[in-house]
Amino acid sequence: SGLVSDAKTNYESALAVAMETGNKTEQINIYCMLGDLHSEQLHEPQVSHKYYTEMLALARDLGMNDKEGLACMKLGIAFFEIREYESALEWRHNFLRMSQDGGHKKEEARA
Repeated sequence: SGLVSDAKTNYESALAVAMETGNKTEQINIYCMLGDLHSEQLHEPQVSHKYYTEMLALARDLGMNDKEGLACMKLGIAFFEIREYESALEWRHNFLRMSQDGGHKKEEARA
């Protein structure tokens, strides 16, 4: 639909600005939103996987454990949608381990 296309264009523009200005935290958030858009609206799990992988790399570089855990969870979903069930399970386990290590009971229950 036109709204989804507009959202994609706006997210891509925002990502370009965040990259130009070096705003890595905003890049993480936009990678997540682009991944969600491709997963939930465009039904393109391979593309969402790419964005979640970028999100994960930046989160790790910045030591943002909450965002790293979120990326692991979302990668698990993307792999499940691609029908790569072993990889999906591995990413969900990563998310669970991070949730346990961080003492996040709510996220632990989601995993």
